Amino acid sequence: NNGLHEGFYNELKDNYNIMYYKAKNKKYDVISYKEYISEDLFKEIKEFINKPQNQYRIASIGIHPSVSQFNGFYTIDSYQNNYLLSYKHKFRKIIEKELDKNARWQKAFDFWGNRCYLMVNELTRRYSKPYKRDEDFEPIKEIVDYKIFNLELNIQAFKDLNGSYIFSTYEIMNAEENDLMLLKVFEDNESVWRIFLYQVKRLYEN
Repeated sequence: NNGLHEGFYNELKDNYNIMYYKAKNKKYDVISYKEYISEDLFKEIKEFINKPQNQYRIASIGIHPSVSQFNGFYTIDSYQNNYLLSYKHKFRKIIEKELDKNARWQKAFDFWGNRCYLMVNELTRRYSKPYKRDEDFEPIKEIVDYKIFNLELNIQAFKDLNGSYIFSTYEIMNAEENDLMLLKVFEDNESVWRIFLYQVKRLYEN
């Protein structure tokens, strides 16, 4: 299993490098638990939305839903070992056009049920994109503005699952076409994430 092998390799490589750099009294620059969970950043988002977290649902693009879940947000996306097939079918309607563009994501979603994620054609081989890190979570010298140019979501299907907000590490350049409104961009020095907060436009207008 190439994926399993890659996972073991990356973990062993990181552990080896951490020990090697520690022996030389140097810091190996990997993402820390604090940076990954980013409690202060998500607290700021929570306070900005200013509603009880159980009264709305969110989904993520470019960040694993578990990060939002840890910070108390209720998500329509998740990594689950067991959930209703009927829910998977309802969720699939949200990303149907994106899956039609990308055979890899379509195969991943339809034949491996654990990741009930907003899979986007323009995203590369990784499911998450930390700010100030490349695809292998290594530090980068030059900050890159990550963008999605041609997102096609079924927002009615998103609303049918009580979705209200999207947390994205990518700026969605055609957000208006998806009935999404950018409310604010969140980042801080203690986090590896830069979060673009989008709200369903029709909800905003109501």
